[in-house]
Amino acid sequence: MYHGIYIDIFLFDNIEPNSTRGKYQIWLLRIIDSLFKYRIKTRYEKLEPGRARNKAKFKHKLIKILPFSKMQVENWVLRIMTRFNDINTEYLADLANLGIGVLENFMMTRSNLEDSIEWEFEGYKFPVSRYYDEVLTRAYGDYMQLSDEENRVSHHDIIEIDC
Repeated sequence: MYHGIYIDIFLFDNIEPNSTRGKYQIWLLRIIDSLFKYRIKTRYEKLEPGRARNKAKFKHKLIKILPFSKMQVENWVLRIMTRFNDINTEYLADLANLGIGVLENFMMTRSNLEDSIEWEFEGYKFPVSRYYDEVLTRAYGDYMQLSDEENRVSHHDIIEIDC
């Protein structure tokens, strides 16, 4: 079923991927993400039986006994994500997507993001990185090549937004 076009909005935070503090920031966010993504039971139940599922089930049970509320964890994560936002770092990244390779693929230099051109889409003009081809290729590979028809599925549940 065709659901129309979906536009992702990425929030970029300042990061220092080559410094010890920056590596610690990313490591800590990945640890928290790895643990807390299994707070919902159905997330690990979808995994195939075996080591990964058992590990996820253990994380789910551990989260239930930790003395932290979901709000406390979200506040910690926000503080960690915005740790460098008061300085102009060379790199920016969407720290909400921490998968191995994902963060690295979506990381960009400040100069590449700030050097923009106007691009028309559906009768509106939007600022787009002048280096859009480099950015999209790093993030998605050959983004101009359509995937096989059976792989063209929505990864989002939203079907229509009526403004």
